[in-house]
Amino acid sequence: MPNGECLLLILWDVPNGTFKKEEREGTPMIKVKFFGYFRQLAGQKEVALEIDSMDVASLLQLLKEKYGDEFYRIVVSEGRIRDDVLLLVNQKSVKENDVVRSGDEVAILPPVTGG
Repeated sequence: MPNGECLLLILWDVPNGTFKKEEREGTPMIKVKFFGYFRQLAGQKEVALEIDSMDVASLLQLLKEKYGDEFYRIVVSEGRIRDDVLLLVNQKSVKENDVVRSGDEVAILPPVTGG
């Protein structure tokens, strides 16, 4: 990466069933982009995660660990993505049991209002 930048990777440790953080030079596997209020909560516009594949529900749990309960409560209600939140993978709406894979781009958007 240019200027000696490193990626902060969040990896799923399968044997231990936990997430671990690791800094590494290289190409991100999955990019998560935050919009509107979600960007404020995350404190950044996007994050790169090294994940081969994971269902959306597990990805949201990972983001909860990284960005906290408030972030999660605004995205998820009773274990489901809230109706007023748009979660896209490669510009297509997804549900909790859909799978994200290496190379996917995830976008989390707040409700849009207007008139």
